[in-house]
Amino acid sequence: MGAGASKAQPGVHVVVAQSNEDGSIRAEHLPTENRESDGDRRRSRPVLHSNSPQYSRGKRRPRHEEPHSLSSSPPTGSHSSPSPAAVTGQGPEFKIFKTIDNNEYTVHCAEDGSMYYVDWAEQKWRVFPTEWIKGGKFENLDTKTNGDREGELIHPFRGKLTTLLRQESLNVMYFFDESNHGWLPMPLSWERQTPFVSRLVAETKNVCSDWDDDLSIVATLRQCNYSAEDSVNCHIAINDEGVFNKFKDKVGGSSLIFEKLQEKIKELETELKECRESKATMKEELTALKDILQETKAENEQLKQELKSFKTEQRKQSVVLQQSMGRGSMRLPAITAKMNILRPTVQNGLQEIRNVKFKLHTTRQQLKKSVRTHTEQMNELSKAVRGLLVRFEHQSAALQETRALYRKEAVQRKLLFNQVQELRGNIRVFCRCRHDERSTSDSLSFEGEDTVSVTTANGKKRKYEFEKVYSPKTTQDMVFEDTRPIITSCADGYNVCIIAYGQTGAGKTYTMMGPRDNPGVNVRSIKELFNIMKEKDKTDFEMKVSMVEVYNESIYDLLKSPNEVQEKLQIHKKGKELHVPGLTEIEVCSTDDVIKVMTVGEKNRTTASTKMNTNSSRSHLLLRLVLVSYNSVSKTTTRGSLTLVDLAGSERISRSEATGLRLVEAAAINKSLSALGQVFSSIRENSLHIPFRNSKLTHLLQQCLGGDAKACMFVNVSPLDANVPETISTLEFGMNARQVALGKATTHITKTT
Repeated sequence: MGAGASKAQPGVHVVVAQSNEDGSIRAEHLPTENRESDGDRRRSRPVLHSNSPQYSRGKRRPRHEEPHSLSSSPPTGSHSSPSPAAVTGQGPEFKIFKTIDNNEYTVHCAEDGSMYYVDWAEQKWRVFPTEWIKGGKFENLDTKTNGDREGELIHPFRGKLTTLLRQESLNVMYFFDESNHGWLPMPLSWERQTPFVSRLVAETKNVCSDWDDDLSIVATLRQCNYSAEDSVNCHIAINDEGVFNKFKDKVGGSSLIFEKLQEKIKELETELKECRESKATMKEELTALKDILQETKAENEQLKQELKSFKTEQRKQSVVLQQSMGRGSMRLPAITAKMNILRPTVQNGLQEIRNVKFKLHTTRQQLKKSVRTHTEQMNELSKAVRGLLVRFEHQSAALQETRALYRKEAVQRKLLFNQVQELRGNIRVFCRCRHDERSTSDSLSFEGEDTVSVTTANGKKRKYEFEKVYSPKTTQDMVFEDTRPIITSCADGYNVCIIAYGQTGAGKTYTMMGPRDNPGVNVRSIKELFNIMKEKDKTDFEMKVSMVEVYNESIYDLLKSPNEVQEKLQIHKKGKELHVPGLTEIEVCSTDDVIKVMTVGEKNRTTASTKMNTNSSRSHLLLRLVLVSYNSVSKTTTRGSLTLVDLAGSERISRSEATGLRLVEAAAINKSLSALGQVFSSIRENSLHIPFRNSKLTHLLQQCLGGDAKACMFVNVSPLDANVPETISTLEFGMNARQVALGKATTHITKTT
């Protein structure tokens, strides 16, 4: 849609629609001038229901929608219409009347039995016709809503965040299509041209000068309910790189600050451990003091009881003494003598009681002082521990930020390395380990995204680095995403080659072809090319597919009809390109056409059962796709090719126990794979002669490996311990191929007069 899309077009009306909580759709026509503010627009809008005649054609209205937001309420009073009780059995309410041809009308059933429906052409309520009942049925409205829901989110840099899932009103922009007589959602590119959205986009760009993608801004405005402020906040929150810029100027190197932070953390952990041990010791001392206090209280209670008993006994003796004195003065000398005898005992007892009280008071004061001292020490210790915890949290946050900075720098270094490799024309090598439920050992270990380690039988560990290493849990989508850039170069006029190498049963065919419900690189690559070419404007393209197999050092056409005699094909050089006379090339127009062609080729491919693999490929498969496109604007013709190679599995005769024809096939497979290794070695050593003609396989791949193509390779390995020798051999082959520099690839674009 060009720049003139903002002009008025016949048959197209622009509205902004909002889905309310009650299910109705609120719409606003957008005038080109004097537009009201965003806040005013949200406060007041006319209402457009999806059950209107213009909107309901070809669309189903939500069941919970009610026509209660019309500008005029439904009329009341009795009219000649059927009773709603006869139809629904209920009082006044809104219902949906559904006709045989699936048209729906909102019907208001009044308390007096009259019924009305909405005439959207004139925006009025009409009396519901009685004869319509025979041609449809009534249905109740569903007005269920969901409440708000709260939750939490652990952000890697911001920590714990509180989240809220809340149902709100939503603005949606529609246009009225006269040809279909209905309201249709407006595309992003159209919506960008409306004055209302253009103003919001300009406001957003004025705040975020680095945000130059208009369609991205419009999409974000949709998500933010056409609020420029919320859109800007969302963009800043998602693309905030302040964490990285903060430390870029403060630290000289991520590795040095990482080591310092680790040392500081160890010191803080040591201090924290000592504080915890000291706290435990003080707790033990406090427990002991509490036990002493309990014992002292028990002794005090016992002394009080003795004192009470002593006083009681004293009073009894005083009573007896008084009685004795009253009996006669004759006994007074005896009583006086007895009192003199008892007086020292009483005085000693009283002195002992005073001494015990003093000791008890002293002990209590000392215990209180000791408790206060230990409490103060524990408070100070708690403050120190809290300070250490705060410092530890700050140091941990700094460490996390430094780690994030380090990961970002590692990604940047990886991208720069890949760019250098592409400029040099190096073969990009990916390693993939197949999933095997029989594997229970750890002979293979994956250290990061680009390193795989193999433990040999004698316990030695070998490491291998590639562009990317895929574990057994990797999906087909993840594998294709990393090879997408080199595959799409075919649409730009490059020759592209992808090779799958590995022992038999390691998953090469699964990686390249894959099952029908989970296709591999081949089908996904061709589908991606079709999508790219369809998106190009004013470009016509033609795509042809051919499939051959190299079986026992002979080339066979896999697309030839079964009724035709299968003959061996020869390779001829035509200029700088190789040509195979008699090879069948089929023009394809869609991905389904390519899949049909590949299915025919797969049926004709030679396979057999061996001890290593029940469905072993006994030949090398080459699927070649030639893409020629013509641009009517630039008057240029672009020619690119995509060669997808599924090599037969390398195998050891001692393990596969091949005999007879299988033995001959295995010998031919190993010979061609050895020739491929010799070609890689010669290219790596810059030899004057490259032995492409030593094998039919390398001869066919000469155009892909001769310095005018982009190439990548999948080395497939098995996780089983019994296959460790073959795994090491495959990884060594991949490491050698990774050092091969084919030179910078060139595009094949010609100017058409």
